Amino acid sequence: MVFAGGALNGGRILGDWPGLAEADLYNRRDLMPTRDVRAYPAWVMHDLIGVNRRAIEGSIFPGLDMGSNPGIVA
Repeated sequence: MVFAGGALNGGRILGDWPGLAEADLYNRRDLMPTRDVRAYPAWVMHDLIGVNRRAIEGSIFPGLDMGSNPGIVA
């Protein structure tokens, strides 16, 4: 996922590196996701637009746990 824009803290890669050992791969062939990808746009909506976290986790992306704020928005 790529985010671009002047309101964002750029020049970083976010996430954890799971490794490339066969045991670390999803279905033994693909990189394993380390965080729900919906969390990143959720934090942009929260920090940039001001959408309530409870609304994001309950209605916009039901079942999402946004976790800690990765600091995408400057």
